[in-house]
Amino acid sequence: MATAPRKRKVAALQRPKVIMGIPQGSEEWKLLRCGKVTASRAADVMDFKAKGGETKERANYRTQIVSEMLTGSPADYTFDSADMRWGREQEPFARMAYRDKYGVVVHQVTFVHHPEIIEAGASPDGLIIPMGYPDDHPVGLVEIKCPRTTTHINYILANVVPDEYKWQLAAQFCCCPTVEWIDFVSFDPRLRPEMRMFVKRYTREEAAADIAALTNGINQFLAECYSMITALEQWATTT
Repeated sequence: MATAPRKRKVAALQRPKVIMGIPQGSEEWKLLRCGKVTASRAADVMDFKAKGGETKERANYRTQIVSEMLTGSPADYTFDSADMRWGREQEPFARMAYRDKYGVVVHQVTFVHHPEIIEAGASPDGLIIPMGYPDDHPVGLVEIKCPRTTTHINYILANVVPDEYKWQLAAQFCCCPTVEWIDFVSFDPRLRPEMRMFVKRYTREEAAADIAALTNGINQFLAECYSMITALEQWATTT
């Protein structure tokens, strides 16, 4: 007999929406993200072929999320390149440069739970929280990239938020309903001081269509994850 489809989790979160104090990249941080769709992978959730059908990247990400849901262990398949290590090393300096230029405190955050979808969240590079506001009421975010010099120069000349990061930013808007803008920051200390930091603001209004599409996309993706789990459970009871 076929089992009933597994129900999505809809209970209210029993933990703070905004988690601070745990370093991003740590084992505890990975556990917080385990089994959840995260902003950095939102582009994979929305990755479909031009003629229809999902890409291999989307299918692989669904299997990864299912494996994490079933085991409770992070499936850490992230490739770590020299460019990525450079980016991590330079991110604190980029955050300080942004702070000094705009005169604001950039609060580091561990993880932000989606306010409605338990299996989703984001790890922004910084929260902008006005004086006197609670930690779960940021008005702006900072998303930092420290790319190769050639890429940084291209960002400056294009003077727009790069398309490849718009789904990530849309996911951060989804997880932070009080946020009205995100500053996309590209930082390269190898250049002359006046060229080292590129900042482009991206507003919730600009991202509105992507936010709506991504919300539907995450719900559909997670429904597929639970359908896969149901299929595995049915297989397990018939073998």
